[in-house]
Amino acid sequence: MDEVKWGSKKKELFQQRFGFEIRQSLDRRKDAESKWRSYLELYRAPDDLAVGYTPIEGASRRTYPLMAMNTDPILARYLRTIHAPQNLWTTSPLNERWVEAAKPLQVYLQWLDKNLLKMLDVNYRVFLEMLKLGTGVYKTGWRFESRPYVGYDATGKRTRFQKVVNQPTVDQVHLANFLLPAEARAVDPDAQGGAAWVAERLRFRPEALRGLAESQEPVSPNFDPAAVKQIDTWEEANNTEHEQTVAKLDNLASDLAMTWRRPVELWEIHARFDTTGNGFEDDVEVLFHVPTQTIVRALYARMPFRPYSVVRYLRGDGFYGIGIGEQAE
Repeated sequence: MDEVKWGSKKKELFQQRFGFEIRQSLDRRKDAESKWRSYLELYRAPDDLAVGYTPIEGASRRTYPLMAMNTDPILARYLRTIHAPQNLWTTSPLNERWVEAAKPLQVYLQWLDKNLLKMLDVNYRVFLEMLKLGTGVYKTGWRFESRPYVGYDATGKRTRFQKVVNQPTVDQVHLANFLLPAEARAVDPDAQGGAAWVAERLRFRPEALRGLAESQEPVSPNFDPAAVKQIDTWEEANNTEHEQTVAKLDNLASDLAMTWRRPVELWEIHARFDTTGNGFEDDVEVLFHVPTQTIVRALYARMPFRPYSVVRYLRGDGFYGIGIGEQAE
């Protein structure tokens, strides 16, 4: 993984542009996010004990759980259709030379699904959000970690080992944490209406962020230690409004006031940007702190495509899909 080599004043231009772009896009999406939060409440149909005044004083304010009644059977059908077979992927040989390899490959893919990817859990979360809000987001990638830990050897003696994690990953990105320009219609920058950039909100504990800055193999090349030192005191004052709504529906406290160390918010940006000033855009992956416009890490894209895939319940006219929440409302 190669670090970005910035041309004259290009790093400063990137910082200024995305300090503006992230804030502007969040502001332009406020109404949509408010709707998403209302759909979460519509699905859960919380018991409202306040006095109703429509059509008469004292009327019930209970919400009929129409959205949940429509959503849950469709979710079950999705999961049954995809995961009822024992194997998620079925392989077939392209020609006679691959006949002997097809079955072992299918068995390996089945083991990969059950032990590493756990696609049933991932699909459950993505499909449920897709049905509620209209849009679900997957993130694919590769996880590599190499770190020491203390365990027990074959004789029962405590000793130090080196734990290595080197595996593919598939996970959900909550729609409220996924951002792109308001005019974009697709994640792929080369598609019709493709996004010049997409970004994902990440939150790190300050201790974890400092640990990543000092590590070698888990995050290579390293986070910029000076940048991390600059931002690790910028703890978030509160959860996002989306997370506050989720906590409220779970009957939990929705603030971070009692948290020992509150998280630091960063944005993982995948963008097309002229890093050298030669007139040609590079695909870059940048970890960015918006309040201070600090670049924590900047890499040339590690894959020939962006790591996000989007599924929609019903396609709308723009990027976001139409979900059961919008229909039930």
